[in-house]
Amino acid sequence: MSTDAAGPRPAFWPAFLRIAALGLLALLSLLPLLAPALAALRTRPGLDTVPAAVLAAGILAQPALLVLAASGIGAALAPRVGLRSLVAGPWTRERARGGWRTALLLAVAIGFTILLADLGLRRLSPGSFAGLGAHLGEGTVWVKLNALLYGGIVEEILLRFGLMTLLVWVGARLAPATFGRRPGWVLWPANALAALAFAAGHLPGLAAAVPLDGVLVFRTLALNGAAGLAYGWLYARYGLERAMVAHAATHGMFWLAGSPLARLAAP
Repeated sequence: MSTDAAGPRPAFWPAFLRIAALGLLALLSLLPLLAPALAALRTRPGLDTVPAAVLAAGILAQPALLVLAASGIGAALAPRVGLRSLVAGPWTRERARGGWRTALLLAVAIGFTILLADLGLRRLSPGSFAGLGAHLGEGTVWVKLNALLYGGIVEEILLRFGLMTLLVWVGARLAPATFGRRPGWVLWPANALAALAFAAGHLPGLAAAVPLDGVLVFRTLALNGAAGLAYGWLYARYGLERAMVAHAATHGMFWLAGSPLARLAAP
């Protein structure tokens, strides 16, 4: 996992603007899902007359700022430690080659593994999952579109392009002899920490839906953490877009295989 940085470095502002624009556009996939949050805000004194568009903008402001921050971190630091993105640039045919098939195959493996592990835990502790859907991949078209765009694009910008890049840069700065390179002893801890943050980030939403217990916490951290490690490896090995493709395709596996596997596993 150790590779020297190579190739021309992209200028900061074009790289930042392209990545930020991609992330902000993907963030708009949250809009169709904001109805419950907007309805709750409308019940508060003083907010009942505020236009829905203003309330929606307020809800999206925080994730938008996080996307901007992560885009800035990645645009500034990723080229310095040999991490790359086709969108950030510079685009070359060599950088665009390779890794796409690996990303899709890895997504299939991750998706099946998570589905099977999830179904197994549901059989072992059905009470823990009583308030959740029958299987992963359930949801409306808007929920699935949000998983594809927010998960595949926004989360990869935040966790890999932003956080993982920052952690690799900090690690490289602690050992100046390796600065500008990607030694495995720096990459793997950074990847693991970013994957843990990715996994832990799923807990608040889960807690809002059902009471958490040890089984749900373990399932959320272990399964999402393992997926995060795979996406981080793709980012380090091939670039950010391969991690995005794998992340989005993993959700596609949930939709395609979730119902058939749940029926096969039914007693």
